Amino acid sequence: MAMALNLLQGQQSEWALLRRHHTETTFGVQICGAHVDVMTRCAQMLAENVDVDFVDINMGCPLDLVYQKGAGSGLIGRLNKLEEIVVGMSSVLDVPLTVKMRKGIHDNKNTAHSVINRIKQLGERVALITLHGRSREQRYTKLADWEYINYCAKEADPIPLFGNGDILSFEDANLHKQNTNICGIMIARYVNIKPWIFYCFDSSVLFFVRYVNIKLRIFTVLTLVFWFFVRYVNIKPWIFYCFDSSVLFFC
Repeated sequence: MAMALNLLQGQQSEWALLRRHHTETTFGVQICGAHVDVMTRCAQMLAENVDVDFVDINMGCPLDLVYQKGAGSGLIGRLNKLEEIVVGMSSVLDVPLTVKMRKGIHDNKNTAHSVINRIKQLGERVALITLHGRSREQRYTKLADWEYINYCAKEADPIPLFGNGDILSFEDANLHKQNTNICGIMIARYVNIKPWIFYCFDSSVLFFVRYVNIKLRIFTVLTLVFWFFVRYVNIKPWIFYCFDSSVLFFC
């Protein structure tokens, strides 16, 4: 995520986030802001100066500093402003415009479906929606609500909707993909813990990952058995003689 105003002000630390590595086949930029003029001008600047495949509007950041300015998850409660931002940005971009949002602001009130319906009224200006199954109040606590994500995926049609939250492995992604109406999966924070997770989605690598996991489990069991014998020998030093069939009866 890059702050739109900081990009317009030319802050190098913010522009560093927009550098595309030559190995990245698909590259998108997510910007965060609360004002139509700032977001539109930033989108135009990205279209003219940055090699991107899509631009994403951040509607999920829960930080107080961002939310209190009406940006990030603050846009969930400012639908008129959101519409103006979407119209402005889509008018100056020649690449798809996408949106990433949370299921709502408050933990006990899901509002993402209402936001999605407003976005649908704008026609084809938004190419894709990503929904994080937590509210702004939850931040990153509790489990993501995939049942609600599934409901929103139906509401979003024909706009494709990606699900996000608690994707810790290929198995998690595959499970949600098969049991919901989502069109895809987004993996976010867990990449910082397990940066090689994307390789697990390659079928040629998946077998190797599962093979390594099995071998690690076997190694763990054998290690526990070994340490059991090491500790038990101190109590019963003649235990190894019991493995000799000729001595077994005596033991």
